[in-house]
Amino acid sequence: MDPEKRKKIYLLIAALLGFLLLLWPAMGKEKTSVSTNSLPVTETGEDNLEGRLKKLLVSTEGVGKAEVMITLKQEEETSMEVEGVVVLCDGGGNAKVKSEIAEAVGALFDVPAHKIKVLKRVSGKS
Repeated sequence: MDPEKRKKIYLLIAALLGFLLLLWPAMGKEKTSVSTNSLPVTETGEDNLEGRLKKLLVSTEGVGKAEVMITLKQEEETSMEVEGVVVLCDGGGNAKVKSEIAEAVGALFDVPAHKIKVLKRVSGKS
């Protein structure tokens, strides 16, 4: 086979491989519907959810410093469900602040009130 023909074949193979690589991420993905409190595993991670919630809460009037703990439950192979949330914050002793935090968490994660606990943070602790 002459070198010019061989070069064209290699170029064609490279182009096909490139095209297949572009299509590969979309292959085999199924879309599934999940409930509002179920989140794709790749986007959850307790640390990520906790960090985002903490950032939101410390920006809210009356909350002060806060710590957040979220527990997740495997719902399906592809999703996790928020099972419970605990918020420890300076304003946790104030009934209005507790109520607002519980409502916000319930709205964000579609978690029932009995699975949300807001506690007052002890002064001097991180």
